[in-house]
Amino acid sequence: MRVIFLDIDGVINSHDNIWARTALWKDLGVPSRDEYGQLFDERCVRLLEWIISKTGCKIVISSTWRKSGLLTMERMWKDRGLPGRLLESHYPTRQNTLLINTQMGTVIADMRYRIGLTEISRKGIV
Repeated sequence: MRVIFLDIDGVINSHDNIWARTALWKDLGVPSRDEYGQLFDERCVRLLEWIISKTGCKIVISSTWRKSGLLTMERMWKDRGLPGRLLESHYPTRQNTLLINTQMGTVIADMRYRIGLTEISRKGIV
């Protein structure tokens, strides 16, 4: 199985996107947020879609956005028309809330274990 561990802020929610959307909202009233938070950079979403189309990978959210829970993330994915399928490998529950504020490397290692991913291709690290 191919998996992408997707961070959100600074990745599909790029810093220049945040700045541009905020400016458009202040100047023209163009929405920069929805009920889930900051709208993502359309360029980055298209690149994610391309990666998924070429690799067939599934998505594990490794961002702090995962704190909102799998159902909320799936709803956002659907409502925003985002590409790919989310894996339910690491979202806050009574059993794993301790890992929410842990170092990202430790969180990813835990997620890999939970989904049974034992090999990592260096080609897949971006």
